[in-house]
Amino acid sequence: MEEGAVRTPMHIVDLRATYDSHLIQRFYDEIIMANFPIEDERDDLEWFQNGLLPAAPEYLDPKDPLLFVLIAMAPTPTRTDEVYKVDIRSAAQVDPNLPIAGAIAFEYFKKSNCGLVTYIVTQPIFNRRGVARRLMDLAHEKLNQAASTMYPGWQCAAIFAETHALDVRDGVMDSAARHAALQKLGFSQIVFPYVQPPILHPDGNDVRGLLLLVYRPPERRTERRHAHAGALACQRHFASSLLRAFFHEFCSACAWHMAEKFERRPFYLDAIELLDSHWAFEIRREAPWLRAGPDSGMRPVERVVVIGGGLAGLAAAAALLEHGFLVTLVEASRELGGRVRQTKLRGWDQPVDLGADLVYGEFTFPMEIARETNVAMRLAYRAGDTDGVVLPGETNAQVFVHSDGELVDVREFAKLPDIAYLKKVLFEDSPPIDSLDDETDVSLLDYLQSRDVTQRALAYAEARYAQAFGGELTFVGLRDFLVQWQAHCAYGGDNYAPAESLTGLLVKHYRDNIEDAEVRTSWPAARITVRSAVASEPSIAPETFSMAAEVGDALSQETHPGLLRCVEGALLLPGAPMAVGIMRTMLMGAEWMAELLSAASRRAAAAAEAAQSPQPQEAPECDTPFDLALPPVVVAGPRGESIEADYVVVTVPLSILKDGDLAFEPPLSDAKARAIETLQLDSALRVVCVFDHRLWPADCSALYCPSQEFSRVTFKPPSATGPRRFVAMATATGSLARAKQFVADEEIIRRFLRQLEALFGARTSVTVSRAFVTGVVYRWDSHPWIRGGQSYPTVRSESARATLAQPAFGRLFFAGEAAHERFPGTLQAAIETGVRAAQEVCDTSARLAAGIPSTRASRSHTPEPPA
Repeated sequence: MEEGAVRTPMHIVDLRATYDSHLIQRFYDEIIMANFPIEDERDDLEWFQNGLLPAAPEYLDPKDPLLFVLIAMAPTPTRTDEVYKVDIRSAAQVDPNLPIAGAIAFEYFKKSNCGLVTYIVTQPIFNRRGVARRLMDLAHEKLNQAASTMYPGWQCAAIFAETHALDVRDGVMDSAARHAALQKLGFSQIVFPYVQPPILHPDGNDVRGLLLLVYRPPERRTERRHAHAGALACQRHFASSLLRAFFHEFCSACAWHMAEKFERRPFYLDAIELLDSHWAFEIRREAPWLRAGPDSGMRPVERVVVIGGGLAGLAAAAALLEHGFLVTLVEASRELGGRVRQTKLRGWDQPVDLGADLVYGEFTFPMEIARETNVAMRLAYRAGDTDGVVLPGETNAQVFVHSDGELVDVREFAKLPDIAYLKKVLFEDSPPIDSLDDETDVSLLDYLQSRDVTQRALAYAEARYAQAFGGELTFVGLRDFLVQWQAHCAYGGDNYAPAESLTGLLVKHYRDNIEDAEVRTSWPAARITVRSAVASEPSIAPETFSMAAEVGDALSQETHPGLLRCVEGALLLPGAPMAVGIMRTMLMGAEWMAELLSAASRRAAAAAEAAQSPQPQEAPECDTPFDLALPPVVVAGPRGESIEADYVVVTVPLSILKDGDLAFEPPLSDAKARAIETLQLDSALRVVCVFDHRLWPADCSALYCPSQEFSRVTFKPPSATGPRRFVAMATATGSLARAKQFVADEEIIRRFLRQLEALFGARTSVTVSRAFVTGVVYRWDSHPWIRGGQSYPTVRSESARATLAQPAFGRLFFAGEAAHERFPGTLQAAIETGVRAAQEVCDTSARLAAGIPSTRASRSHTPEPPA
């Protein structure tokens, strides 16, 4: 408040709590009659008097909404800097002759647990003094109190309001100005063709000049304490189930004077049909608002379930939200992030990553996110063709190799004859990638041994390449290794790390970008059921399936009318819009096409039989996709719960798919099942230790230790605040991790300390054991929903990753680091495939929508009130 401003009391009177006939009359004359001149949109005085009149509980109809009226009374302002101090008083405590500054009337609908603001007015002389905002805040509090009384511990699920469309003129206030004022209060438009039922007379007209708004407190995020509260918590979409429940209850409350049942009125039937055919409706925040309809941008909001809360799932969810989908993200663990995870250690002031801790390449999504969020990234070390070379001016980015008891700079180590020969064999003399297929591909170990690489070079390759990629030379495929190494160089080659942790950078970034999504943790998806809109045959003839695949392949290329006419002539369905139907079913893949063709043959046979029969027969029910609503995909979870959606994005780790924890109905294709079986991931383990003295060279950032128990060790810069501490981290994958499966954590830490003692003990006056502060071991095998590290370049898996990434049934999409063809096992792969899967959903949705109007199977029901 500015110095010298005058504080004037403003009294708020709750006419439901303290009934006063004089104030009710004043409220009606000065607020309702003066500001709502259109009779069909205005309640009469008797309605207010009866609604506010105290009644014994036994006389209250549980179906009737509760009416509230709050009026603000204050002296007429005399100065522009006059500030009002609000207090709550009863009618008896207020001077009945004080001017009414403003008022709000609202109702609480018990069954749907929703509120409706019917009137909110501020008198012009009191404008721009916060009267309307304070009244709205109090109304919000009152509605939450009513909800808590009805359903203990719950809040009001949604607060609606109505306002005139832009083209309606009432002579009181310009509609655009009214929209702007309501937007400032926190209201947004639900893009839904709202029709208000007649509220006064049995033969009254339906009111069609109104828009439906929903309130979201501008100063805070709404808590999700209601079964439908995701609709209110979401900023972009509003769930049709909650809107349907409210609309039905609102019409029921207005039906007392209707001559016929409101369920038979056209306005109600049209609204319910639209609500049942949409998952949700867009929320439009920016005013002025337009009428909802075909020409004003109203479109179906499709729902996508993203399974898996790792980086791939987070990236997919964020991208889908940007494209306007209604997103539900389910994660089996208690927290998001997947294999990006951190912990706090005693004596170290920053979180420490237990999973991914490096960004491989400068030109990647994680680096872009770091730049956007102004997070400093340090160069950990270079790893491209110039292995270990430090950029000019960079410090603390040297890479060393422990060889023959000495620490050798990796650049000098690379000059040794056998190591130089190893690099030449791998990166200069290796076979062309195009020449390696599932017949000619070999493991990295077999290839290097065939080229007579020395044992020292093999041990270095194991530590430097196989362990870095998450496997071991015996199982890493040459083709995939070369593809991934080229991708690494193409993405920039350098390896970066943030000042703190990657978890803090990436997970926080995506958390902020999926606030509009419904997120369910500790929710392991168990089964995905893709329901077919076609009555499927017990079996599909091979020739039918082959024909479907050919048609699908042909139409997936550049389609033109001549091709469609050709398909229509070959596969004619009587009376069906064939071109449209074929275009839609083509997007569903060969399996869906086969079902269509099978249905087509049945229908053609029925039509031929009907033509030959002298007796008239009923036309057979149409069982083709373009004649029936497309049923939802059902994701079954724990405790018998399930979620219905239009599309599903699967981002679970490869281990979950391999172990069959996530079932598919119908089963995935044989090709995809083989791809899942072919691709491999192995054990992974991370050891992190904190020391109060630096034991390693100051410029050492990473260390390769061939033939030792911990072959890759990285070092973090010293802590910037608090006691000066130093961190060493060791990562073991493959057989090095499996060998420690039954070794206690304390013993693993002791072994790591012994290795560091052997490496650096002679270089420092302080022993490793004395410098040791604390440590932690994290076994990714033990994580119940991950069970290993990243997937590694697998031998003889030429097309497996591409096959894994392909959509299934036109409704399921796959993402995750294992589904990246060129750069698996990396943060970039996870994020990139998540974004790619989201784009595939968008493309499929757009192409289907262009083919025929989007439809949904009817989900007609009235949500039950909370238990």
